[in-house]
Amino acid sequence: MEYFQLTPSDLKISRIGFGCAAISGYDYGKVDERESIKSIRKAWEKGINLFDTADVYGFGNTEKILVNALGNERHKAIITTKFGVNWDQSGRTYKDCSVKRMIKALENSLRRLRLNCIPIYMIHCYDGLTPLPDLISALQECQKQGKIQYLGCSNFTEGMVLKALETHKLDFIQLPYNMVRKDYESQLFTSFKKHGMITMIYDVLARGLLTGKYKKKVKFEENDTRNTDQYFKGAYFDAGQKIIKRLETIGRRYHKTPSQVAIKWALEQSFINSVLIGSKNTSQVSENTDVFEWRLSQEDQTELIG
Repeated sequence: MEYFQLTPSDLKISRIGFGCAAISGYDYGKVDERESIKSIRKAWEKGINLFDTADVYGFGNTEKILVNALGNERHKAIITTKFGVNWDQSGRTYKDCSVKRMIKALENSLRRLRLNCIPIYMIHCYDGLTPLPDLISALQECQKQGKIQYLGCSNFTEGMVLKALETHKLDFIQLPYNMVRKDYESQLFTSFKKHGMITMIYDVLARGLLTGKYKKKVKFEENDTRNTDQYFKGAYFDAGQKIIKRLETIGRRYHKTPSQVAIKWALEQSFINSVLIGSKNTSQVSENTDVFEWRLSQEDQTELIG
């Protein structure tokens, strides 16, 4: 495992993070909780110390699973959780970044995670209604109270980042980024270089498309949100098929899978600190972490992007 250091602290964070959306039982279909726990433990054994979740994942359940898996090691782990997507009794989700909701969400996450302080607390999706200065000031107050160590944002536009930075420093930013979808490449670069933020990316495998398992359009389980996802229809799907062929070709040169090549490509981008990867079983954890003791040649990197 490779790590980077969060300055000026001595905190070292793994460049691969365990993304808990995959074990929520919703976004990626049904899961076996016992397998989820084994996967988290395997990730810890492999040197992963960054675990990314959100209160809405499994409606709080993934935070509980994470604690059950890590046990006392949770105090050594770097856990990221997020708020900003609320839900009602029927499971309908909606954006809610109100200060009142944030305070309640934070207390609930602290309770479920059995922590006194959350290492990284992020705004998941901005609701466009709550004044950002009010929200950032409230988060800063929670930070002063010792309930949050570092602040971050997910799915923020550059304008949102700049508005938030007027009130308080944001330490982390989380955005989707992969070989199919590079919409946020410029913003990730700016956040890293100009704003000094730690960059985390998700969807590095385009929600599984770049594994090469889905070469024909597929119908997922009823509770799998990939049924309506852009990666599995239209232009993104077609572009993904072309990229998969390149991943397979280059993978054979290194004796690596398409997934491993896609992850390696992302890790070698100069503006990416950590890559969040969802794993539903231990074999996926092993595959997704075997990406460090080799490097892609410059020629292969060029070939990959086409």
